[in-house]
Amino acid sequence: GAVRQHHPDAKVVFGIIMILNLEIGFLTPPMGLNLIVAMSAFRQPFGLLVKAAVPFIVLMVFCLGLVVWQPWIAMYFVTGKVYQNVVVGFQVGWVAAFYITANLALGFHLYHGLWSFFQTLGWNQPAWNPWRRRFATLFAIVITLGNVSFPIAVLTGVVR
Repeated sequence: GAVRQHHPDAKVVFGIIMILNLEIGFLTPPMGLNLIVAMSAFRQPFGLLVKAAVPFIVLMVFCLGLVVWQPWIAMYFVTGKVYQNVVVGFQVGWVAAFYITANLALGFHLYHGLWSFFQTLGWNQPAWNPWRRRFATLFAIVITLGNVSFPIAVLTGVVR
């Protein structure tokens, strides 16, 4: 059913609906702000980026419809029981695998982002490039390993 004002989790569900709507708006014309930024950053035509974004848009529209149709899905976990929710979630193999895969992608994204960040600041000098590469690599590895350690700890039984 629809989210009602008196529902205890109405504000959280409304927030999730708003975030999904905003991201769909950022990825679709006429606004498409994320696509405009990507077009500038990657020097790719707008149409190509729209085509690349379509699978993500379809997934977000599906999730939005699901949350509007069945709001309880957004509130599956127990409110206030963060530790329990993390452990229960990561005990599901495909959830842990998806999280690990997403964090590996995040690691590559962080590496590229830091490398590009320093280049944008004008630190693109042959003498500094090895330092930039080491820093970006180390930062991405530390963050990725830290994030990936959570589901691995649950799956191996270190965390219960």
